[in-house]
Amino acid sequence: MFFPGLAVGVRRLHDVGKSGWFTLIVLVPFVGIMWLLVLDCTADDLGPNQYGQDPKDLVAFEAPYSR
Repeated sequence: MFFPGLAVGVRRLHDVGKSGWFTLIVLVPFVGIMWLLVLDCTADDLGPNQYGQDPKDLVAFEAPYSR
């Protein structure tokens, strides 16, 4: 359960435009856990970012045969 949870956490950080290394912020006592919680609860970046397309953008993932 650790590795899938880590993968989901890194994916969520990528959705808000942060590096996956931000998961290490939990090592900072008290403040780190709260800051990661705030990052997890913030809204996604609109449009593509440096980590790829916006997963909520349906137009970008539309199949060429879906007319």
